[in-house]
Amino acid sequence: MDASIPDDVLRLLRERIGSYERLEIVLLLQQHRDNFWTAESVGRKLNISKSGAAEALDHLCRNNLLDVRIGEEVLAFRYRPGTPTLAQSVKSLTRLYKERRSDILDIVSTNASERLRAMAIRRLRRNDPK
Repeated sequence: MDASIPDDVLRLLRERIGSYERLEIVLLLQQHRDNFWTAESVGRKLNISKSGAAEALDHLCRNNLLDVRIGEEVLAFRYRPGTPTLAQSVKSLTRLYKERRSDILDIVSTNASERLRAMAIRRLRRNDPK
């Protein structure tokens, strides 16, 4: 991996974002930071399922990247990092994504592969008759 990706951006990708869909959602909502988005509107904009968008929005909200507004029948989210440091990391990520998209996608892809491998190992250990 290219060592020139700052540590805060690497941590953000690995610990708070973790997938391509979530990355795309963070970048979309950061670009339109004054707007609230529903899972349906995000799904439509990014061409992903409503349920996939809902899972990703929930994950990003739990990871302190989004604010949520609870309506009568729908949740709406907007970009609102919980700390200035987190906001700066997302700003750096946005710049790097424009400049070095393939490097950022490699990091996200590697992270996803590592998570799948870890899940498989845990399942094998649970099923181990030792």
